[in-house]
Amino acid sequence: MATPAHRSAPLGDPSMWEAVLADPSIPLDRELVAMIAKDQRRPSRHWLYPLARPASRILVWWISLAKRLVPRRWMRLTTMDALCLWFLRRFVAPDAMELLLRLDIQTALCLMNIPFAMALDLEEFRRAVHSLRFDDSLLEIVAAITGDEAFRHWKVDGVSLWMDSNVDVPQMVYRHALVCEYAHAHLRRTLGVG
Repeated sequence: MATPAHRSAPLGDPSMWEAVLADPSIPLDRELVAMIAKDQRRPSRHWLYPLARPASRILVWWISLAKRLVPRRWMRLTTMDALCLWFLRRFVAPDAMELLLRLDIQTALCLMNIPFAMALDLEEFRRAVHSLRFDDSLLEIVAAITGDEAFRHWKVDGVSLWMDSNVDVPQMVYRHALVCEYAHAHLRRTLGVG
């Protein structure tokens, strides 16, 4: 169970975050889980994310519509890289360097999705978004190679045959990052590395 320093509710009624911090099924280092939980409790996550999420989806929808009417590259990829660096340098939480947590990661992903949509042409954007659907395929392959069923438990049935780019890209990227962290930590633990 969480340490007394994290306790804010009676023992029989833990907070949502106390339950997450104590969840033994999360295959990550406890310090990393604590950093993620801290990130999720940032004021920006509470106040900005509910606004950034729909704003990002609407702006990306409008950008995609406009690109159908004017099908050309609107922004060089180097410009997108420069915008990403500018954003990260100005919105970095000092204690978050290890995880690349900015403000909070979900709000940052919503904001970064906009230049991403502007810099890529429609087909590149669709391929990039669709590539996130292969997480389940990768987990299935790793499970088959290692014989470890744990990898199958992280699948969410993201069928790779489903060709839909009208999805919540920041949410998919966040899930992708968590799945990669889970798989990496589990493989390291299985191999007895660090």
